[in-house]
Amino acid sequence: MKNYIINGVIMLLVSGIINSCTKYEPGEIVPSITNLEVTFSVDGGSDIPKYIVPEEGGFVKQPFSPFKTGYAFETWCTNKDLTKEFDFANIRIFENTAIFSKYITDQANQDRFNFDAATKTITTLKEPDFRKKVKNVVIPARMGSIPVENMANWGFYQDPALETVSIPEGVKTIGDECFRQSKKLKVVYIANSVTTIKGNVFEGCTELQTIQLPSGLTSLGGGTFANIKKVSHKLVIPSGVTVIPGYCFYQSEFAGGIELGNAVTTILGNAFTDCAIQSIILPATLTSIGGGAIARSARTVTVKGTDPNKIALAGYAFLNPLGVTIKVPKASLDAFRTHPKWAEYNVSPYQIVADE
Repeated sequence: MKNYIINGVIMLLVSGIINSCTKYEPGEIVPSITNLEVTFSVDGGSDIPKYIVPEEGGFVKQPFSPFKTGYAFETWCTNKDLTKEFDFANIRIFENTAIFSKYITDQANQDRFNFDAATKTITTLKEPDFRKKVKNVVIPARMGSIPVENMANWGFYQDPALETVSIPEGVKTIGDECFRQSKKLKVVYIANSVTTIKGNVFEGCTELQTIQLPSGLTSLGGGTFANIKKVSHKLVIPSGVTVIPGYCFYQSEFAGGIELGNAVTTILGNAFTDCAIQSIILPATLTSIGGGAIARSARTVTVKGTDPNKIALAGYAFLNPLGVTIKVPKASLDAFRTHPKWAEYNVSPYQIVADE
């Protein structure tokens, strides 16, 4: 359903037939349909919340893939017969809409992958699917009777087709550069069993919009989220992570912000350099900030620690020609302003103020 204005008359188009019209005078506001509901029919799979399109003509944000016992998600379809794939990039929504899930069997999904049984590692997709046509990848929880625990280095590097990835419970490690520069990758779901995401895993995934980090995560590799531009939700670093590695968020954009867990003790050099975030909160557990760690990044930095002597501060940590406001506990304001290292950030265009 879509509204068209022809010679000052709004025409309501339904299924290609104009079946009603309303006259609007010049200057009048033509109403549009708002808050359209898009529901995801999962056919026994895990629930996917409905999506609200704020105004007619908008797009649906691609959701996480549903999990279904005995099956693996294949794609979303526009019809119950599952014959026409839903194109999230090009289909606009003009009415309340249902989208339908399509699955393949677990065995058919397992048959897509190369697997190193000795190390319990998924390596790559097999030919002819390898880097060619699989848009929605669901990593199997088991290959035959053997549980999958790891994903290999470079496994999906520069995959030109990949749009969504679902990593199930049981997987523990995602190898170096596993999804690096997969330019169409939009949605990543990682189960809570994953403890280690190695270096540059999502670096250069410029279309990435949604990612859920596992609650069990304890280790991030350098450059993990570098050059990511379209994540609009808040990215929460789980409480088990103690070190934010170098270049982790280098030249990235996170419109919803980044929340550090309450266990972070160390932010290594250049971790957030040129990262487009408005503000960042440094937890009370923090003891070390590396050189250029938050350079040309957040304009507001809130420090929860109360003693500047207990936070090692390397050179150029907050370098920013536009200036930075550093908020510290009110009772510690003088201590930060007079500390030899921190005092450098109480001179224009910088300032240290009380966090009221």
